Amino acid sequence: MLIRFITENFGSIKDRVEFSMAASKVARHPGHVHEESGKRILRSSFIFGANAGGKTTFFRAMRFAIDVIRKGVRHVSCANRAFKLGGKLNDKGMFQFDFIVDGHVYSYGFVISYNSVSIVAEWLYLCDDAKKSVCLFNREIEKGVVRFETDLTTAEIDRQWFSFYKNDFAGGDNSQVLALNDLNRRQSQGNLLVEHARRVRTFFRRFVMIAPDDAYDNGFYLHGDADSKLRLEEYLRLFDTGITKIILKELVYDEVIKTLPPPVRDELQHDFQRVLEGDKRKMHLTATVSNNRKTLFFDVKNGTIRVRQLMFEHGKKGVLFERLEESDGTRRLFDLLPLLLLLKSGAIVFVDEIDRSLHTKATTEFIRRFLEQTDRNGSQLIATTHDGELLDLDLLRQDEIWFVERDDNHVSHLYPLSRFNARFDSKVKKDYLLGRYGALPIFGRLGEIET
Repeated sequence: MLIRFITENFGSIKDRVEFSMAASKVARHPGHVHEESGKRILRSSFIFGANAGGKTTFFRAMRFAIDVIRKGVRHVSCANRAFKLGGKLNDKGMFQFDFIVDGHVYSYGFVISYNSVSIVAEWLYLCDDAKKSVCLFNREIEKGVVRFETDLTTAEIDRQWFSFYKNDFAGGDNSQVLALNDLNRRQSQGNLLVEHARRVRTFFRRFVMIAPDDAYDNGFYLHGDADSKLRLEEYLRLFDTGITKIILKELVYDEVIKTLPPPVRDELQHDFQRVLEGDKRKMHLTATVSNNRKTLFFDVKNGTIRVRQLMFEHGKKGVLFERLEESDGTRRLFDLLPLLLLLKSGAIVFVDEIDRSLHTKATTEFIRRFLEQTDRNGSQLIATTHDGELLDLDLLRQDEIWFVERDDNHVSHLYPLSRFNARFDSKVKKDYLLGRYGALPIFGRLGEIET
């Protein structure tokens, strides 16, 4: 579970901002808290603020850090990431995650140079003992010299192996390689450092980041999975979309592939060719192509390429509706509802603008369902939102509410509601709209416009 995320110098975030999922002593909604490894961790948090305040910047900062870890430095864009309005440009961004995985508490972070697209510092600490953390590794570059140190003792790690590894890592051009990922690839049975790195690496696979125009991979749950399809239909009925059945209409692959944009078509054909030239009995590929007009599901199995279009029935059998014919809210719900099917895996879901195109009641019901179905499995929901109706202490705890505000110097600041000591019976929405907590849009006065 995520305990804390810290970042500095990313977009409109200039100074260090710290976001915490650690639960306070608030007694309200105890079911919103998960206890693990002696820590009380929130299962959800919501970030409020005005347009252009920095909510999406915070989302992008976390997604950027996770992409660096999962994809590698070479495969992310570092252009225009640093804060630009602070005089002399600082080209270094910092990112740190504190979390629990497999019963252990870790703190992992790195500093990246946006200009040189390289890692200049990286660290991993084991924090099981709240009074004394153990440095698993600390990597720093000083005047071009790489320092790589550990607190692990000779009894915990083969010193000869570590000396060889340190010299090997420092001696090569690994400026674009995370030590975490390099250690994860090492074959060293029983090596405690490698075991910790592998455990930490699995934690970052649990993140699901959903931007406003993203759809979670609903195709994954519809390819031959009848039970998941039925559950999605139940959710669509529950949320009063009017949809009674999901239909996957078979299409002709050769005709469909010609209609796709060249970049999408070329990537699909390349992946299909790779599968078809491999062991057809073992290799299986699925892909989803979606826009506001239609959603297409492709799969390759046993040497055959199949394509199906997502369609919907509204109570009358055989009368089908395309994605384009559904409302914006229904399309958004269909993109989000599959998230409810993965919650047993301990996912960490971060949705930017969770309320986009949704009625407050639909957003509230989605949150309620998430919390209901994540009880005891460690899944977490983080979301940014403009919806002031969610500022309700009958729905959320005080420590689940955060604000983002942009100051006169165009710097974004993140802070919790708990800073204001709001009582459990406070009218948070009213106080927010009155400006007590900041993070509100401020409109300039317009004089008469001559016509």
